[in-house]
Amino acid sequence: MKVRDIKAFRVTVTFLLALPMTALANDDLSINGFLSVGASKSDADAVYYEGIVDEISFEPDTVVGVQLSAPVTETVSFTTQLLASGNKDTYDLAADWAYADFSVGENTSIRAGRVKLPVFMASEYLEVGAAYPWVRPPEEVYSVVPVSAFSGVSARYTGNFGNFDFSIEPYYGSHTESIPQPTGVLSTSVKEFAGASLTLGNDVFTLRAGGLQGQLTIPEVGVDGEELSLFSVGARIDWENVLIMSEYASRDIPGIIPDSEGWYAMLGYRAGKFLPHVTVAQLDTDEVTPLAQKQKSTTVGVQYQLNHAALLKVEWKNIELQEGSAGLFSTLPSDDKVSIFSASIDLTF
Repeated sequence: MKVRDIKAFRVTVTFLLALPMTALANDDLSINGFLSVGASKSDADAVYYEGIVDEISFEPDTVVGVQLSAPVTETVSFTTQLLASGNKDTYDLAADWAYADFSVGENTSIRAGRVKLPVFMASEYLEVGAAYPWVRPPEEVYSVVPVSAFSGVSARYTGNFGNFDFSIEPYYGSHTESIPQPTGVLSTSVKEFAGASLTLGNDVFTLRAGGLQGQLTIPEVGVDGEELSLFSVGARIDWENVLIMSEYASRDIPGIIPDSEGWYAMLGYRAGKFLPHVTVAQLDTDEVTPLAQKQKSTTVGVQYQLNHAALLKVEWKNIELQEGSAGLFSTLPSDDKVSIFSASIDLTF
């Protein structure tokens, strides 16, 4: 971590840790914070997804944030998440999402503003490392749609179906962002996209599915208003000491960008304060082009609960590149088998 980045990180953390004192002066203000300090290192001679390199680096997995929520009226509230992330090459504080929530009846609400994109199981808490067992969620799935928020509107209806709770969340909006990819930074714009997600679950089992369609423009690769389609499905079983998680996502874009699909399956077992886990994952595209991303991986890790608010995680990931593809690396590594070691401390406050 560079000296300039360390100073910026310290200033940001100091500011965010001071916010709870502000909350004490306002009983209506709800505040929750989180911090992840991670380190990673690969043995490849190419840059991996989110900037992981062949020396110890803190930037890819270090993030600090705070979520604030306050009522405006009896039926309207405002929520925002302020975030400073190392994988953006700076720790400048920015609003990751911010929206007004309108309560419409007992089971229905409408959100307007910058809203989380409800595509994956971890979409609502993607930046909160303490909410999942890995140092980072499997990129073989989460890279399929490297967007976590959008500007627009969403609605949510909640209810019960037998012994299960369910929610339906349709949404509509647009998004523009510069997204780092193995081939460079892409100026990505998705307009007029619409989608929906469905979640069904109880204390043991959760099932989530969703899809979206929109108009995609990426000038760097000659994509101009192409139709983008996405489908995702995931499941989680948390029964006694056993934890099972799995997700699948597919992306369909006509034109030069190949269609892709990714999946993972994770098995974990809680033993006291320890949660050892194994994850297998694969990312595939339907053709071999300079933009093709084909890889499979196995991740072995352990999570240790330091206390009620802090977790320590250590994991090793072995990646096998497929069919001459660079996978999620910036360029083709000299070896098609790569190991990545990662560790993090995740806090909530």
